[in-house]
Amino acid sequence: MVKVHWKRWLSHLWPIKEQGFISEKNPDLELRWENGRLVLNAAHANYSFGSLHDVMREAINYLSYEDLQQLLLLGLGGGSALQLATDKCGDSTTAIAVDFDPTILDIAKSYFKLNEYRHIQLVQADAFTWVESAADASFTAIIDDLFVDLEKPDFVLNPNYIRSLHRILRPGGILVINLMAFREEEAGTYQRAYEVLFTLEHIQKVQEHNRLLFMRKPY
Repeated sequence: MVKVHWKRWLSHLWPIKEQGFISEKNPDLELRWENGRLVLNAAHANYSFGSLHDVMREAINYLSYEDLQQLLLLGLGGGSALQLATDKCGDSTTAIAVDFDPTILDIAKSYFKLNEYRHIQLVQADAFTWVESAADASFTAIIDDLFVDLEKPDFVLNPNYIRSLHRILRPGGILVINLMAFREEEAGTYQRAYEVLFTLEHIQKVQEHNRLLFMRKPY
């Protein structure tokens, strides 16, 4: 068997599959080596440490240290956003990551060692249900990276879900929404839905199709 360091080296020439996974909630999950790094992919999308890592880097770079003190990540993948937040703020950031897929959580723990971080709590739950029961003003930042492959779940435009996010975010806190905006009007749809309660602070295009919406909760 090729040793890990050779896989890492060879992956600069071509991707090398590490392992595939069968999940009821995410089709065709696969770990593979790309450009010297172990990444987690779905059928048509990177879930962590590939192109998504670049998207999350832009999100975390935009957020201040104060924004990142109590972070909620909705949609875990392999934990790109959590690693970047930890690199920026150390364990002064406390974070909760919610994902509905137990297979994703197992991968994050076994291959990306997220269970070794004392300041990170991993939760297996449906995001819509979980945010409904979370305490008021619990978080200084929320990152919505909810996808099944390339599709966001329908409930992210549900007014009840948006109200729950507003309620659990502290005044002055920030909500970041990652979109795969294949159609330009999609970002506008999200912007209009969330501007009922939040103030749009910034829209950032990342790579060809990603859009990051930065929405601030007024004081």
